[in-house]
Amino acid sequence: RRAEALVDEGLLRSRQGLLWGVLEARPLMRLRLALAEALEAAGRPKAALSVLEELLQMDEEDPLEARRRLVLLYLRLGRGASLRALLDAFPGNRDAFLHWAEALALLRAFLDAATERSEHAARLALERARAANPFFEAFLTGQQKPPRREPTSPEPGSPEEGAQLLQQLGPAWTADRPALYWLFRNA
Repeated sequence: RRAEALVDEGLLRSRQGLLWGVLEARPLMRLRLALAEALEAAGRPKAALSVLEELLQMDEEDPLEARRRLVLLYLRLGRGASLRALLDAFPGNRDAFLHWAEALALLRAFLDAATERSEHAARLALERARAANPFFEAFLTGQQKPPRREPTSPEPGSPEEGAQLLQQLGPAWTADRPALYWLFRNA
């Protein structure tokens, strides 16, 4: 909160949602991100969630990628409804990472509810994820080996992006055995 005191409060309010464009606010935003990372590392993921949610409200364009961190925490904590709300709030901003995260969340919802509607939603999300990057699934299920080199800025839909997704989302998928089993059976 001390860092917030260094930035004009009126400026914070007037530029809410677009704060990255205010140079004086960038250190504050970076500090908030560091706080969220520290809270998560300290085993306080729920506290990290609220900090990340606030950070995303500061700038909806998300230059610090708080959205991705939120997605991973929502998946880890089993907060599918919160994940869906986040994805619905930014419908035009989907990449392979978000498609595969959504597929896992909807697949979890289907496996919990086992309704025809939830299965249909999960299958559609999986189709979108596969279209965005088919390599992630192949790497996750062991059908293919990921590239050996470390991905830096991979092209969308590429094997390098699939390898990056495996690093980012692989733990969430492998921690959910029923979802992973379903994925194997429906490959």
